Amino acid sequence: MAIQPNPLSWPIKRPGSVRLPGEVEVRPDDVECLTVSIAKRVCVLAGRGEVFVPETVKLHLVGSGIATSEQGSHVLKGVPEEWRLLAIEG
Repeated sequence: MAIQPNPLSWPIKRPGSVRLPGEVEVRPDDVECLTVSIAKRVCVLAGRGEVFVPETVKLHLVGSGIATSEQGSHVLKGVPEEWRLLAIEG
């Protein structure tokens, strides 16, 4: 799917998040890693039609024309330190 300017026009009707890849431990019935924990916690904070990303993703958006807005710092359960989150603006 190409990035569309308005998240509400996406065929996804659930909150979403984006996180850079990391080490993943695959189990027969689950996956476990810090990356998955971060993605899950960020996703929970996004509302319907919203896409939240950790601040680390902003560096990958430079020059893309994709705008973001600050969503503040959040403690993500099971994840060390506070994380600054951004919303992708459509």
